[in-house]
Amino acid sequence: ENFRFCPIGAGFVCLRSGGMVLQFSVVLGLYSGNYRAYRMRRTSSLRLFLGFFVLIGVAASAASAAVQSRITAAVRNDSRTTIPGSVTPRLRHATDLGAAPGNTQLEDMTLRFSLTAAQESALDQLLANQQDPSSPQYHQWLTPGQYAEQFGLSIEDIAKVTAWLKSQGFSVTGVANSGTFVTFNGTAAQAEAAFGTSIHSFSQNGVTHFANVTNPAVPSAFGSVVMGITGLQNFRVKPHVHVNVVPAPQPKFTSSISGNHYIAPGDFDTIYNVTPLLNNSINGTGETIAVMGEVNLVSTDVSAFRAAAALSPNLPVTKLIGTAPPATNNCSSSSSNNCPYPNLDDLDEASLDTEWAGAIAPAATVLFVNSQDIFNDSLTQAIDQNLAPIVTISYGDCESEWGTTEMNSLNQLFKQANAQGITVIAAAGDDGATDCDYDSTSATQGLAVDFPGSSPYVTSMGGTMFGEGSVAGATTYWNYSSTGDILNSAKAYIPESTWNEDSTGSTFSAGGGGVSAYFTKPAWQTGPGVPADASRDVPDLALNAAAVHDSYLFCVSGSCVNGFRTASNNLTTAGGTSFGAPTFAGILALIEQKQGGGTMGRIGNANPILYALANDTAYYTPGLNSATSSTIVFNDVTSGGNLSPCTAGTPNCPNGGLIGYTAGNGYDLATGWGSVNAYNLANAWEAGGLLAVIGG
Repeated sequence: ENFRFCPIGAGFVCLRSGGMVLQFSVVLGLYSGNYRAYRMRRTSSLRLFLGFFVLIGVAASAASAAVQSRITAAVRNDSRTTIPGSVTPRLRHATDLGAAPGNTQLEDMTLRFSLTAAQESALDQLLANQQDPSSPQYHQWLTPGQYAEQFGLSIEDIAKVTAWLKSQGFSVTGVANSGTFVTFNGTAAQAEAAFGTSIHSFSQNGVTHFANVTNPAVPSAFGSVVMGITGLQNFRVKPHVHVNVVPAPQPKFTSSISGNHYIAPGDFDTIYNVTPLLNNSINGTGETIAVMGEVNLVSTDVSAFRAAAALSPNLPVTKLIGTAPPATNNCSSSSSNNCPYPNLDDLDEASLDTEWAGAIAPAATVLFVNSQDIFNDSLTQAIDQNLAPIVTISYGDCESEWGTTEMNSLNQLFKQANAQGITVIAAAGDDGATDCDYDSTSATQGLAVDFPGSSPYVTSMGGTMFGEGSVAGATTYWNYSSTGDILNSAKAYIPESTWNEDSTGSTFSAGGGGVSAYFTKPAWQTGPGVPADASRDVPDLALNAAAVHDSYLFCVSGSCVNGFRTASNNLTTAGGTSFGAPTFAGILALIEQKQGGGTMGRIGNANPILYALANDTAYYTPGLNSATSSTIVFNDVTSGGNLSPCTAGTPNCPNGGLIGYTAGNGYDLATGWGSVNAYNLANAWEAGGLLAVIGG
């Protein structure tokens, strides 16, 4: 409101404020002609044109009034509002041991604040505008402070909340930069008294937990502003990783006498066409990928991995949130779940996530965000502190295992992330279409999908496996040596099918996918094959996730002492949709660098552009892969499925047969749009923004 337009001649506009005049060059006819001609233009002119809108946004933000206070009634403990959906459904799998000791320490509890209806509407409109090149808000990402000015709780209201928490004996440890939550510590006795709930001890698979068994309540004065309370229970979700130790003697690790192959970073780069980007210095320079974790990372393992893969010694940087996790318990493997957190599964996950995110974008900064709680601390603070433009997480659980309050709170956090230009990527799960049946051999819970991947504000990564068979010697797709390892032996893209290795392991091993039971279909989720089901469908994309056939090499617990081999000449390999999230994060880091990096390079929610590209025949053709065209972005996966055995009587189980979805031409609930050609995707990304608007 303090600036006004002042045209000063053909091809130029300016903004005037008092005696200050800011002048900008404008490319005339930017939106003239057909959209295909426009989308092929370089966007440097568009960025220049949009540069002055940054100033408009800054001026408007500075001039806007602070959010209105919402807590108007007196804060009284004798008048309370209950927060429904706040008891974790995970209790049904555990044994109740009775009341928890009153001195049980509850660290990093969080009061999370809701938005008003008007704020929700404004945020939804902002998210749409930020993806619309014709909008002045296009790619005008907010800082957490700017988010607070529009969507946070007022300073006065936060002061009332923190004062009350302190009056209840809690230690207030922080206020969100975004004004959306307050963190605090206390004991179980204090939490029970303050929130009118009961906290019990539980045992599950030999591990002790605590959790509230009744919904908490807050003073009624806070009823309209408190969305939920996290930290009242410490049940943890599992990482999506499947680890194998391939014993010696074994054939060479990228091609072999037996036909087994193991994926090194150079193989991934060849198969998914990352190499041309790297050859043109698009290597992640200046970009940051935040990996979420809850275990102390062993940097020497990452160093050994990068040395074995012939990568530069660019080690991850750890950002600790709160108190460091305790020492890793070495009592579990990927085939068991009776070990207290943090365990070897957590260490496996942290190692492969940091190693492979950094392998695909070798010059990027990999920021390992570590805490004692991956969702309540690592993920929450990574977004609220705006630590990186790309966030990848390989932990999750089926939707019905989350309390609705916790899931809604995290979904609102993902919207904030998108408003700040942060892309959130999550694994789709490793239990096929029956995500609630983890560690199972026969489904009993019915169809289910994994959250956070099911959030419309998250890109969900499913799983594929290569379909080249197990042919000995040199093949169409692999080089071969009879005398030694070939570090990078893949020759070209290898046709893929849906990852499903249920028959090879003791528990389900198949790519997650299906229909959300909680989230409605976003406007951008359209295209050939997308179900007309009014629900959010997952996955969005898929990459290799095989744990047996063509699994990934990685280093953990000192496993790499001779290249990728142990002192006993074994190989440590893994699979799971855990790999899809960090590797696609690496690809997006390359795309952001190619877009110019910095604030303007940020992507926010990647899904609108991905689906827009999939709806254009120049970039996607059902049934084809990128080997058929120099512009095709997606490799359509048309074979296999994520079906798993099911027990008779299971919902949707056909007479005790198989339950799940098959792949086919177009989008499907087994692999989404399929995998990607990274080079073609990077080249098409700029056009995707305009296509998203035209398609919408």
